[in-house]
Amino acid sequence: MEEAVSWRKLARAAFEDFLGRKYDALREQEKHREKVRQRIVLNFDEAATLVDSHDVSAFTIQLPDVFSLPWMPKESVLPSMLAVAKLAQAIPDGNTLARILSPGTLTEFRMRGVPADNEDIRSEIEAALICWANLLGVPPSTHDVSIKTIPEGTNGAPKKKSYGEETFASRVEKALCAGDSVVVIASDLATEHQEVSDLIDLTLIAPPMSRDCLIELITILHPDAAALPRSELRESLPDDISLRRLSPTRIEIALRQPTAEALFSRLREKPVSRKPRTTLSDVHGQKEAVSQLSLMIDDLERWKNGELKWSEASMSAVMHGPPGNGKTMIAEAFAGSANIPLVSTSYSECQSSGHQGDMLKALMNAFQKAKDEKPAVLFIDEIDSFSDRSAQSHNSEYMRGVVNGLLTEISRAIATPGLVLLAATNDLSVVDPAVIRPGRFDIKLPIRNPDKEGIARILLANLPEAEFDEAERDDLFSIARQLVGSSGAQAATIARQALRYARIADRAVTVADVRKACGSMLTEDKDTLFRKAIHEAGHAVARYYSVLSNPVRIQLSQGASFVEAPNPTFFTELTANAELCVLLAGRAAEIVCLGKVSSGSGEGPGSDLAVATHLALKIEAEWHLDAAKPWASTQMMMSVGIPNELKARVAVRLQQAEEEALKVISEQQDAVTALAQQLMESRTMNGDQISTMIETARKTCGATTH
Repeated sequence: MEEAVSWRKLARAAFEDFLGRKYDALREQEKHREKVRQRIVLNFDEAATLVDSHDVSAFTIQLPDVFSLPWMPKESVLPSMLAVAKLAQAIPDGNTLARILSPGTLTEFRMRGVPADNEDIRSEIEAALICWANLLGVPPSTHDVSIKTIPEGTNGAPKKKSYGEETFASRVEKALCAGDSVVVIASDLATEHQEVSDLIDLTLIAPPMSRDCLIELITILHPDAAALPRSELRESLPDDISLRRLSPTRIEIALRQPTAEALFSRLREKPVSRKPRTTLSDVHGQKEAVSQLSLMIDDLERWKNGELKWSEASMSAVMHGPPGNGKTMIAEAFAGSANIPLVSTSYSECQSSGHQGDMLKALMNAFQKAKDEKPAVLFIDEIDSFSDRSAQSHNSEYMRGVVNGLLTEISRAIATPGLVLLAATNDLSVVDPAVIRPGRFDIKLPIRNPDKEGIARILLANLPEAEFDEAERDDLFSIARQLVGSSGAQAATIARQALRYARIADRAVTVADVRKACGSMLTEDKDTLFRKAIHEAGHAVARYYSVLSNPVRIQLSQGASFVEAPNPTFFTELTANAELCVLLAGRAAEIVCLGKVSSGSGEGPGSDLAVATHLALKIEAEWHLDAAKPWASTQMMMSVGIPNELKARVAVRLQQAEEEALKVISEQQDAVTALAQQLMESRTMNGDQISTMIETARKTCGATTH
């Protein structure tokens, strides 16, 4: 708009009209009082007397050409004035105002945080529109202006006071048909009420709170601050991002302070935190995740300082891994370390809102809330529950719409500077690939069960009453070694149980309490554990000496023991045979190092032998890596039976793989034994440690090179 019709002039005119009407009402009510006369200016003492007697706040500054008694009533005025200011900012020019006021026009005014059935906001916006029409010389409509609000979360459905009450849609349609110009205030009319949204002629979007907006309010409501130059006001106020985090109530409290200094002080106050924020320093046993997230925070700070473009930084990550290891807590810790707000949502939270439209609205609201508070973190838990659209089920169409909505919101969020996206899932493989592709979630963070050191740190962090000496700490690390394979939540539960034993005995907690809380988890069969160590070492060594990627992690525990390595994108005959050899190398290691194999290699559908059989069947029936043959479904054959001729080919392939595994393990037996012995001590090893151990054994024994 031209300066003559700038949003500031519109807002100022509406504010003066609003306060003038308030003053006129007071004057009429109190006209018999001697001290309250038209255009009177009170000194401070007189104003204080009026405050005590007449339920208003009075100030001593005179606004020329408007009225001489600026004041703030005891009732809240800020929500109405803020709504008027934001509408003024949203109107680009006089033509738009004329269009809003034309007969039969439906204007959507998008404003978050719409109060339920707020008559004051409706009436003040209506008064402001008429005031602006007069100010700009816009011919006012001969029809009424109808202002309607939809509180967030109501989906446009008002509470019915009696049977047969008109619906929101019918009331809007009736007003439009009567020639009224209608303004609907809602967070997003398209999701609130589709039937009404089809009639929208014009959409205006309320801007977020800013220093410019607050200055307009200050200069008309607070005479002490209004006397300051505008540049000084700007420097005294918090930045726009900080202001957006303040509620209207906190701003109004500040505006009611008697001095400018007190006003600015209240605006800069940080809300008292009930508890210290969790930070990444509170996260134990997840070194890789903490390292990656710390780098993200560094980039976030560089962006804040103007040293890095938002598009140059990776600001999205999906955490994946077994439950009970603190994925939600890590999201909170990231927000705490970055000192930015955390907005959380989940599939179940969105789904509980109702049908698909309600669910999508709840999802959209979470994203919008995070955008409003940026820089901020949006954390999406249970992202695997937004299932793969390619999966066929009775509700496939429903989930397709939900996932498409999620994809739209993620794409918008990624393009929003200052908005960090974090998500969590227990199983990355079931998430729709489009959701977690690069460009949406750039970083994949494995959140594993903690290692020995991580478990010890979790125990110590959850034993605040304990003061252990060095020997007792060593005992705790010994306990932690035996707990490898447990989740972080299990370790925290053990600590809480130990504290409970100490409370019952009315004394400080001891290492004995921790041992007691562990129960049978500390009962170890050394022979069984060493067999497991040999088995896992066999897998690791065979993989190290194959054409496949090196192992990145190995874990030994009473529960799940495993070797972790990257999965190939696809197989050739060379890599498929190598994978078969590695799968059977655990059996081979038991045979070579211990003289005989145990049932562990073939117990259950997830065992080494079962996985190897399924892989060999795929090679022979589906992949046909040697020559093209008719394709057959291995999944169907596993349920109805494998033809004898095919079964014979699978058996030959498995036998060849085991022979190769026995050959590799026999040549590298010293490396297998050394790796197993180290595993008995450390229980977990990373890729570098595995490689170093194998290479050391090779150099010592002169084994075959890698």
